This record gives sequence, structure tokens and C-alpha cells, in this order.
Amino acid sequence: MCLRPIIVVDGTHLKGRNKGILFVAVTKDGNEQVFPMAFGVGPIENNESWTWFLSRLKLAYGQNSETLIVSDAHVSIENAINVVYPDVAHGLCYYHLLNKLTRFGKAAVALYQKVAYAYRDSEFDAAMASLKALKEEGGAYSKLMQFFDIKNIDESFNSRLLWAKRLPICSMVEAIRHIIEKWFDERHEATKSFSGDVTQEALRKLSVELERSRRYEVISMSRTAFKVKSSNKTFKVNLQTQSCTCVEWDLNMLPCSHAVAAIRHIGDDISMHVGDYYQVAKLRKAYSYRVNSVPPLASWTIPANIQGLAIDPPIIGKQSGRPKTTRHRGPNEKTTQSRRAGPDNAPSTSTSRAPRTCSLCGSASHTRDICTYLVSNE
Repeated sequence: MCLRPIIVVDGTHLKGRNKGILFVAVTKDGNEQVFPMAFGVGPIENNESWTWFLSRLKLAYGQNSETLIVSDAHVSIENAINVVYPDVAHGLCYYHLLNKLTRFGKAAVALYQKVAYAYRDSEFDAAMASLKALKEEGGAYSKLMQFFDIKNIDESFNSRLLWAKRLPICSMVEAIRHIIEKWFDERHEATKSFSGDVTQEALRKLSVELERSRRYEVISMSRTAFKVKSSNKTFKVNLQTQSCTCVEWDLNMLPCSHAVAAIRHIGDDISMHVGDYYQVAKLRKAYSYRVNSVPPLASWTIPANIQGLAIDPPIIGKQSGRPKTTRHRGPNEKTTQSRRAGPDNAPSTSTSRAPRTCSLCGSASHTRDICTYLVSNE
């Protein structure tokens, strides 16, 4: 298992002359980096488009009993998952839901964070009960329960593709392929410098747990079972089943501070108890595959039944108002300084503009919104 079976899917609007939706599916590798799995283009976010994309995703990667899909609250994603992945769990994004609860006040947000980060059922139930007891108008608890059976997503991969979404579809696909190809090559080379058997991000997390474990008292119950006392709480650790009653080790696949204390107690190597997901060998395998380039047009073998077939861009109705290039950010999301603003975020005072040229090929005859450089040079 090179990657965790958690798939994050999202759809984002294209910004160029040809409108439509860019569908993406990503996950995370053992070094906590975004791992792109698949992308596709469709005319609109509806049941048909999402069913098509998810069916191709399943065909490429399959599924197992541990697969989890995370997405936004679009009802078409819910419907498509019920068709393509009827037995797969469907999760809700923490940040997306957090933005929906901020209007209920800081107390509701603090309790929601306890709910989201609870590992044990008892902690979850206690935080939910406290949230339900709040008397704000509208009810944060009711709002939370409304979305518990709907889903959501992280936007980090889409933000990297902002400029590419303004290109014509063929150029955009080639640009995304180039980005992914570059990521795979750079990360594959980076893994060659990793020392030891565990990824750098796993080592960082383990160092934090190691410091916490120094304050604990460990009592051996058997060769693999231990009691670990921390202040007024006692946890049971089983090294054979790689589990702890705090449940963190079970879910994170990385020893918690209680497990680290038990491992140190017997003088064992902590890295030997890290899940496969965080092993350097698995990370190298994940990036050992190469993203193939599209061969030159002259070498294509085109089936006779589609020769001469013209594929027109999807017909999308013109939207009212000024076209948006960025999505609306939630109240808890960080914003970046405008590229057109000065160092103090003040509007530019320049009265002259440099000649407009294409940032991809350098031509002054057009901009990159309609450039075909990436396609014509393959």
C-alpha cells in the first residue's frame, strides 16, 4: 500500500474562452504531499458528468474496504458516489463545514473543532452534547447535523492550476500533464536523499510524540501489552496489533505518544512500528511511475471510425456579471496579497502599461488564454 485509501474529489470552473468544469481527484503520500490521481473535463457539474468521472477513477484505481471519498456538498457528487461507489464511505471536509459554522460564534467553533478532532467515541459524544446545549439562534448543532451526511474537499490542488484553467482545453490538459510530470520527477529524485526507512514528515511527527512520551510511566503487562500512565489517565498499548486505547495509532498509522513510551520501554526501534504508508520504500514506489508525454501528432494511430470527426467545445450559457477568476474564500481561510498591488497592498500607481505578450511563448499577437504553444510543440 503506497498511498492511503482516501480520495479527495472536486470540480472547478474553467476560466478561459471555452467554459466547462475541471474534475480532479487527489490524495496524500507518506510525506504529506498532495498526490494527483486523475483529472477530467466536462460541460457541467451534474449527475452524468460526475458519474462518468468517478467511473473512470474506479476503473483506474479500483477500491477496497478502507476507501474513503471526501468531496464538497454538491448533490451530484453524492448521487454519483451512490452509483459508482455504493459501499464506500463518504466524508465531509473540516474547513468547508467550519466556514458554515462561524456565524454561530466562537464557542460553537471551539466545540466543533473538538468534535472534528475527537478520536474516541466518548470524546466525540461529549463535544456534540455540549454543542447541542448552546442556545444560539439557528443552532450550530442543527446545522452540523444537516451536513453530516453530505461531503466536502480541500482546494490546494485546484489553486495550483489557476493559470492553467484559463487556457484552451487542449493546452490546459497538456499544461496539467506537464505539472504532474514535473512533480513526479522532482519527488522521485528527492526520495533518493532520504536517510533511514521512514519519511521526513513521519520523523517530524514522531519527534513530537517522543517528547510527550518522556513524561509517561510504563507498566509491562506482557511482552507486547503495556499500561501507560499520563497524569490522571491510563492507556493500554498493544504492540502486536499496533493499537492504543486513545485510538490515535489505529487511525493515523503512526505510533502515538503512549505507544512511543511503550516502544522505548523495551528498547525497540520506533521506526519498525510505523505503518507502510510512511515507509520511504513505499514513497519511492508511488513516484516510480512516470507520466507519459503525448507523442507528436504525425505518429498517432487514429481508428478509422473517428478519422475526420470534429469534437466541438461544450456549449455553456453565458453567465451574468463579470467573470470570476478566483473562488469566494471562507472567513477562516487565509488570503494572499494581490499580484497587482504594491508591497503595502495598496493599488498600483503606475500610469503606463508594458506591452501585453503571451507568457507561454512570448508572442505579442495574443495572450496565454488562447495560446496553443504547449500543444503545437509536442
